[in-house]
Amino acid sequence: MRKKIITFIEDNILKVFFVGLLSLVCVQAGIYRGRTLTYDKFAPEILVKEQIIVEFEEKEEQYIQTIESLKTELQHWKLVNEILTLESSKKHEKVWGDGGDSYGIAQFKKTTFYELAEKSGFYGANWKNEMDQIILLSWALRNGYGDHWSSYDRAKKNIGM
Repeated sequence: MRKKIITFIEDNILKVFFVGLLSLVCVQAGIYRGRTLTYDKFAPEILVKEQIIVEFEEKEEQYIQTIESLKTELQHWKLVNEILTLESSKKHEKVWGDGGDSYGIAQFKKTTFYELAEKSGFYGANWKNEMDQIILLSWALRNGYGDHWSSYDRAKKNIGM
């Protein structure tokens, strides 16, 4: 992705340079031939070039927003992964914690699982289902319930948050 961004920037720089060089050549050619160059003759060409630059700037902004969004999403899933690692070593079946109160890959307590499932609108969720635990953990982290896990602060520290 980084290589694509660098290539995009390099391409834009070359195009802007090309527009300037082309304008200089046109001016020199007109002067050389003894013609009077007026803004009216070049106005349509200038407008086209300005529009091209505006379009490239808009695309650049879109790329920057996309990159920031991807970085945020990546950080979220790193946090999910780290909590799963710390809570259960990413194992699900027959993994009990908190003296038998918590179960599974995300070490949910049964009551907490169903309370969060209801708040999230995750109807039909099953406390003992591995994917349901991962989905609900992800939702919980996005919605401010990270402190339900004792490993939350350590997980954030481990991934540099």
